[in-house]
Amino acid sequence: MLIIKEIKNYFLIYVCLSLVLIFGFNIPKISIISLFFTVLFIPFFRNKIISKSFLIDIGLVFLFMISYYYISDLQGLLDLDIRSLIMIINSIIAYMLGYFISLNFKKTHIVILFGILGLVLFSIFSVYNFMIHYKHLLVDNFIISNRSVPSFWKENGEFINGPALGLYLSLGISLLTVVFIKGNLFYKFICLMISGISFYFNVALQNRTPLYIGILLVIICAILHLSKSLTQRWIIVYSLFFAFLLILIYCFLDKVITFVWGQTYLDRYFNEGLETPRYTLWLKGIKGLFDYPMGGAKTDFSPYAYAHNFWLDVGWYAGIIPFIIIILLQIRHLKSIINSIIKNNTGSYIILGVSLSYFVGCMVEPALIASQNYIIISFFVFSYIKYLNLNSREEGNCG
Repeated sequence: MLIIKEIKNYFLIYVCLSLVLIFGFNIPKISIISLFFTVLFIPFFRNKIISKSFLIDIGLVFLFMISYYYISDLQGLLDLDIRSLIMIINSIIAYMLGYFISLNFKKTHIVILFGILGLVLFSIFSVYNFMIHYKHLLVDNFIISNRSVPSFWKENGEFINGPALGLYLSLGISLLTVVFIKGNLFYKFICLMISGISFYFNVALQNRTPLYIGILLVIICAILHLSKSLTQRWIIVYSLFFAFLLILIYCFLDKVITFVWGQTYLDRYFNEGLETPRYTLWLKGIKGLFDYPMGGAKTDFSPYAYAHNFWLDVGWYAGIIPFIIIILLQIRHLKSIINSIIKNNTGSYIILGVSLSYFVGCMVEPALIASQNYIIISFFVFSYIKYLNLNSREEGNCG
């Protein structure tokens, strides 16, 4: 009887995770309401204990979303219409769903994969569709010169710019963390394939930040992995590996540099590197928070459209109130994320990857303006991570 209840519980959870995937996939008229159906299944989950901390957090989610839309509506920037109300409800459902799944399902990699996969596949299909049907607009057969593509679902619709797609593709790159875990080879293959495609399409869109995140992730995960397995035997193995790597670099470095430097698609990375006008925009955004505490998009960022920072753009649109609320909400989740990474178990790597991708993405792009779905999915993911750690008594359950 217990086994049957467990199977039923898992079945309901996978149905809900599939609806999260559909939400991220941006299917017209379907995705926007897909999360609503999860409410039908949550009451049948095995564990449904509601904690005081959860009530505070979900209250902050509601206060952030309603204050952002309400104040932006008062300022004439956004309409508090039926679609806005649906997105506010979706935010609450996403956070609630992450919480209840954390009580019932301890497979971190599965939950996070389903959580971000819709967003990633949407961007991959959109870029691929453009590259297939608009070959004449490509440079060097794969570079998208105007750095934007139409939605996969609306080929003749409004174009989505490269940095916005980069937010999604960065989440795809974060899946490369599966290299450092023990587990199902098929799962690893799928994740690495998605990560590789995401990397390739970021180059096609000439996005820099997602690629830098990928490099940083590999370095951090390698350090975590080494600290976990640094026995005398592995010290010898790693020493021999790095010695062999140094010999290869010494023998072929000049040829590699000559080849790489000659590729035109790398010009933007070499010429601009980490240089960006965002630093100046951020200073303007910080000053604007004090000059215009009720928002209204009054700070002048010309010739650019935004502060290119999630938190500052929230303040730019709706002022200091939603800015403070979202900062407070995210701080309440930070300890759980750090604890997950410090534990250095199998779940640590993908939590690190997704968290870093979200943090850097929000730091360099107007994430909520670019994609409400991106932020709503973050509510789901970080709710799951926080309460998975608070409710898991055994470290092994977090994997």
